[in-house]
Amino acid sequence: MEILNLNCKLINFIHHLKERCGLDFKECVELMDGGGKVMDLEAKQQSVALASSVLTERQHYFLLRVCREDDAAGQKYVSLLNPCRHPEITGDKPAGLYIKKGHLSCWSTLTYN
Repeated sequence: MEILNLNCKLINFIHHLKERCGLDFKECVELMDGGGKVMDLEAKQQSVALASSVLTERQHYFLLRVCREDDAAGQKYVSLLNPCRHPEITGDKPAGLYIKKGHLSCWSTLTYN
C-alpha cells in the first residue's frame, strides 16, 4: 500500500502509478471504483488537470492494466492486485480474471502487485 497525492497533474500521477507497478510507460492503466466504474484515465494520460479533478479523496479504487484484444475492437482490464497478498478481496480466484466487489484503501493508499 502506498500514500498518493491527488494534488498533482494527471500526467504525473499516471506516470507515477506505472513506475511504482513496474509497468512500461507505453502501457495503459485504469482505476476502478468500488462500484465498478472505470475512471477513464486512459483518455487523460497527457492531461495537466489535477488528479483530484477525476478522483475523490478517501475513496476506494482498484488498479487495472488495459489490454488490447487483437481480434476484437474492445479492450480488457486486468487487475494488478496480487491475490496472495489480498485474499480478502480476490478470494481464491486469480487476479486479472475476477474482481470481487470489495474495498482497497486508496487515496490515502493504493494496493498493487
